[in-house]
Amino acid sequence: MKNELVRRILAFLEKRSRLENDAEKEKVKYILSVIIGECGKISFLLIMFTIFNRCKEYVFAAIAVLITRSFAGGPHEKTSNRCMAHTFLFFAAVILFSEYHWNEVDCDVVILIVVGSFLLFAPIVSKTRGYCSKSKRMKLKRNSIFGVAFVKILMEVVPLYKNVMMVALFMELIEFYYLLLKERSSKKCGE
Repeated sequence: MKNELVRRILAFLEKRSRLENDAEKEKVKYILSVIIGECGKISFLLIMFTIFNRCKEYVFAAIAVLITRSFAGGPHEKTSNRCMAHTFLFFAAVILFSEYHWNEVDCDVVILIVVGSFLLFAPIVSKTRGYCSKSKRMKLKRNSIFGVAFVKILMEVVPLYKNVMMVALFMELIEFYYLLLKERSSKKCGE
C-alpha cells in the first residue's frame, strides 16, 4: 500500500514539476517513502497506545526520542514490520519502566552522559546515513545536543511526564551504545 501511494505521488510530481534525472526521482521516492512510512508508524502507535490508555505517555516519549535520534542516529530494521515491532516494543518498555521516579540527580547524571556521548560519538554511522563530512557531523552533534536541552526544558515545563521522557532518553542511550559497539565491531571485522 505504501509503495503504491509513493508511486502515485511520484507520478503526480513528475507531471507537475521538473525532476531532471533518475537520481532526483530516486531521492524524491526515498523521501516520500520515509515520510509516509513514519506517518503510518506514528498513527499506528498512537492508536495502539490510545487503546491502552497511554497515549500521552507515548507522545512525550516520542518527542524525547524523535528530536534526538534524528540527529544522533538510531537503529534501522530491514523490513517495515520489524521496524514497527521494534518501535512498539521500545515505547512499550519506556512506558512500563516510567513507573520508576527519577530524582534530580539521576536526571542530571543521565542527561550529562547523553550529552557527553553525543558530543563524542554522534552521529552513529548506519547503512541509511553512511559517513558524512566533518561539518555535517558537527551540525548533527549540535542538533542532537539542542534536542536533549529541549527535552530537559520540556521536563521542567511538563513535570507530570518527566519520568517517561527520562526513561526514553535512558533507553535511547542504551541503544546508542549498542549501535556504537556494533559499528566498531563491524569495522574491526571488515564488514
